[in-house]
Amino acid sequence: MSVQIVHCSDLHLDRNFNVGSIARNYVRKKDLDDNFSEVVGYAIENRADLFLISGDVFDRVMPGNFSKDFLARQLKDLNGHGIPVFIILR
Repeated sequence: MSVQIVHCSDLHLDRNFNVGSIARNYVRKKDLDDNFSEVVGYAIENRADLFLISGDVFDRVMPGNFSKDFLARQLKDLNGHGIPVFIILR
């Protein structure tokens, strides 16, 4: 019997990039979100048995509501496909 685990770490969602442009900062944040969405999609497509996130989910102690909502939607999608999620905070 085998177990397929999809593991990701150091997501740093809601990171504030110091790039000198609000538009460029938005593009960089969207890159982080898009990459995480791809990992979630991979787990769903390949019917992972477990989804593991280890550390640094957010880049700051008090992330913005958009980023918290984004993460909640991704986790809900995994849950809806029967994939349990485990998060190691540190």
